[in-house]
This record gives sequence, structure tokens and C-alpha cells, in this order.
Amino acid sequence: MATLTIQYNGKTASIERGFQGVTELYNQLNLDSAAKRLYLDIDGEVDIPLLPGDYMIFRGNEKIIVGDVSAGIGDNPSLRNPLQIKFNNTEIPFDKPRISAQTLAECDKEFEAVLLFADIDNQPDERLDAHVWLVLQASDSFITVPDSSGEGIVDLSECAKHGRRPPKLREGYRIAIDGGKYFVRATSLTGAEIMALVDKSAIDWALNQKLHGGKRVPIEPDEAVDLTQPGIERFETVRKTAQQGR
Repeated sequence: MATLTIQYNGKTASIERGFQGVTELYNQLNLDSAAKRLYLDIDGEVDIPLLPGDYMIFRGNEKIIVGDVSAGIGDNPSLRNPLQIKFNNTEIPFDKPRISAQTLAECDKEFEAVLLFADIDNQPDERLDAHVWLVLQASDSFITVPDSSGEGIVDLSECAKHGRRPPKLREGYRIAIDGGKYFVRATSLTGAEIMALVDKSAIDWALNQKLHGGKRVPIEPDEAVDLTQPGIERFETVRKTAQQGR
């Protein structure tokens, strides 16, 4: 895993690739944040302050330097060139690099309540709490999904209904089976495991996966279903006929 390493006054700080807090770097370097500040150094751009408590998506190729607080840059300077980030696969510009997760989530005008995730290459997506402050980079990507229940749980049927890609999660999803909803702590389930959630056996029951648009796909008992794939509306069990059961 790529690791970003910086040095200051003979001390070394390192942080792993992914969504991480800047405070860890301050602690490792034993920096007094009242006097010294970390900055993201980008060619041709103003130095971007990284404050204790900020978060950003580290890719391992960033250049971070240590400077004085009194440099006169300010906590959230105007950029020379607005940066473009991806938000639900649409590029939007920002002329300042620091933004709260709450403000970023409000860029989704379709829903009153959404869950915001950092879309990180080759890693699970990271859920962002509303109070978190982000330092944006031009290569960043974020997605939102509706939080219609207000419970902070990703509901696959809601994602499919509104054409949103479900985030890649560690903690699991709410799925719809027949007339009920079930929370599963998994990103993949077999057909047998899905039927077990509704106390049904593959001996007497068959399983279909209903996709957005109406298509139904039969799922075999030992077949794995990737819950991170977009478009899954629900699962349906169907009692087997005598001929199907042979």
C-alpha cells in the first residue's frame, strides 16, 4: 500500500494511502499547530493549509511541507485555478480547497437527506460524517445515495430506484427480499444465504434477483451475488413446482 512520507527537523511522519486525518501527521512530527502548519504544495498553485482535524484522500504522491502559521495564506485561500472534482460522476468546480462534508453533500439537489462517500480507487468507499472538513484535490471523487430512512444505512433498492451506484462498503447493506427488508453485514451472498434470511430452503424454493427496469435473473443456491453491483432492486423467492424440484 502506498505511503506518503514527510520529514521535518529530523523527524519523519508517514500516512497510508486512502482517506486519512491530517492530525496524525501533526502528532508524528510533534508540531505545535499554533506556530507551525502543514501545507499541500501544488505546482503553480497557492499552498493549501492542512489543519489539525482536516481529512483528505491521500494517494502517496502528494508533496507536503511545513511552514509558519503567519505565512498570510489564511485557512481557506482562494485558488488561482478552480479545481474540478467528480461528484456523482459529474465534474463540479471549487475555488477554495477546504469544504465541510455537510456542504459537499448539499450539492446533491435531488434528495433532502443523503449519505456521502469518498470514492477511493481499489479500496472500500469511505462514509463521511457531516462535521468533517475536507481538503479537496483535483483527482477526488465523491458519491451520494439517498438516506430515505434517516438511519444512515445504504438501501440497495433505493440506490437502484434512483439510479445511484451503491458504495463499496465494509459494513454491509439493507436488501429487500419478498416483502421485507434485511440488513446484511456482507458485500456478497450466495443464493442459499439470501433464502436463509427468510427461512426458506433451496429444496422447495427458487430465487430470482429483480434488477432496475424489470429484468429478473435466476440465482442458484451456490451462486454468489455481488451486492456492490448497481441496479439490484430486490430478491424474490418462488415455490418450486414438482417438475422444477425433480
